[in-house]
Amino acid sequence: MTSDGSIYLVDDDPGVRDALAFLMRSRGLPVRAFDSGPALLAALDAETPASGPPRGVFLLDVRMEPMTGTRLHDELLARQLRNPVLFLTGHGDIPMVVDALKKGAFDFLEKPYSDNALADRIALASGVAEARRILKG
Repeated sequence: MTSDGSIYLVDDDPGVRDALAFLMRSRGLPVRAFDSGPALLAALDAETPASGPPRGVFLLDVRMEPMTGTRLHDELLARQLRNPVLFLTGHGDIPMVVDALKKGAFDFLEKPYSDNALADRIALASGVAEARRILKG
């Protein structure tokens, strides 16, 4: 991942959020962690448009309160944010996965996940995000 992109991590479980943030940082990946969808959206509102659209990828838990990861994805799409979105869940089902992928999600990973597999998928999604940015010029 380039230095100007971040992983926007959203998980309402502090233990999971901290562990994921530690994992990303230990791999040299810049991460910004949020405890809810509304917290991420508020941060994006505070930054945009002054700094332009966010660069990087979104890593979202599916089951969160007060806004689910799938609902947060819908909100990101409504804001015209097309960054790669990866979902993490321990409670996914096939219709949920299909719906997310049809809406453009990059990947849908089940918990428990392999640290290496997750880091590899995030790195790949980050590369896609950077390539899209360069192509838009």
